[in-house]
Order: sequence, then C-alpha cells, then structure tokens
Amino acid sequence: NAREPSKLMLLWRVEGAAPAQLTLDESMTLTALGDGAFGGAHELRQVCRISDVTSPLRVRGRLLYDGGALDFTLRVPASAFVAPVRLGEDEFAALLQRPGLFAAARPVDAADFRRFVTRLARTLHLAVVAHSSAPSVALLYGETSQSHRVCVAVRQRDGSRVCNVDIKATNRTLSDSLCAEADALRDAAETCLLYTSPSPRDMRRSRMPSSA
Repeated sequence: NAREPSKLMLLWRVEGAAPAQLTLDESMTLTALGDGAFGGAHELRQVCRISDVTSPLRVRGRLLYDGGALDFTLRVPASAFVAPVRLGEDEFAALLQRPGLFAAARPVDAADFRRFVTRLARTLHLAVVAHSSAPSVALLYGETSQSHRVCVAVRQRDGSRVCNVDIKATNRTLSDSLCAEADALRDAAETCLLYTSPSPRDMRRSRMPSSA
C-alpha cells in the first residue's frame, strides 16, 4: 500500500477447514499489528509493520486451524518492496552521477538478452528506461516503498551469452540483495514480450550512458 509503505499483509486461505489463529515470531524487522482478522470462512489476514525493506524477510510462525496446526517459514524478497517508476534517460544518467549510490554487480548467463531483461524487470519490479540491441544494453529503474532508489544497467558482452548486471541503490544492503536475486535468474524456456515503460524519447534514438 503506497499510503502505508511500512506495512505488509499476510493472507492465509485454508481449503476444507477454518483458520483459528495465526501466531508470528516477531523480530526487530517485523511486528504484528493486532490480532489476525477473518476475511471469510477460510481466510485469515494479518497486518505487520516492516522496519527495513532492504534485505529479504523470513516470516516464521504457526497457523492453527480446525483439525491441526502448521508451522511455516515464508521468504519475502527485497524486490517485493520495489515498484517500477518511469524515468527519462537524462534523469537516469544524472542520478548515476549523484553521491550516495552503492554498487553491486554480477555476471549472469543468458542466451537471450531480450528475454533476460524482461525477466529481470519483472522479478525486481523495475521499469525499462531504455533498451538497445546494438550494443545489447538495457537500463532499468525503480524505487522501494521506503523511497530507496534502484538503478540497473544490463550489458551483454560482445560475442558472449554472459550479461553483466550492474545495480546501484541508495542502500548498500538493498543493492546486494537485489544482485543476489538477479544472480538466481537463468534463461527461461518460455518466450515473452519485453516489458517497457513510456519514455520522453520513445520516438527518438536512445542515447545510452557510457559503461564506465
């Protein structure tokens, strides 16, 4: 919720039984707000407050329901708190020149550059600022619910299927967390279309910043 960026809602649906109670193991990062609310005969909702969205969350707890109990551990990636934001190429280039950005990088094997950029944008919840095929370069941008900025440049090495993924964010832990998520991506078998966002230069040739 953009109006409450530090809150996370957990929704449980139990088929064939009614949930009775949800207990969470609270931590310095996650705090349950009140008791869970029932959203129907088979649903239970719990709202939590998140103090830090820069690293993956591990939500542990126990769900009691008619006839049994379930101990669980949920992993919420840092990208879950990132949203795509439209940004022009000039704004993107200017942002990279500002101090306070922390860099992380990974080489990732990707046979299809276009498909890999699509998957990366969808996985990390980023908007495509610019994309070119010669050379193969893509620029992505997003912001977290707590206003951390994320800039990503993807470049495919000449004559290689390896892509360099360079991530810069206004928080070092966040850049490392997102880089780890990018590292886990591999070329998918299915085909998909490139997700793009409107740019002030849609009708003009993109000017890519240098790779330095």
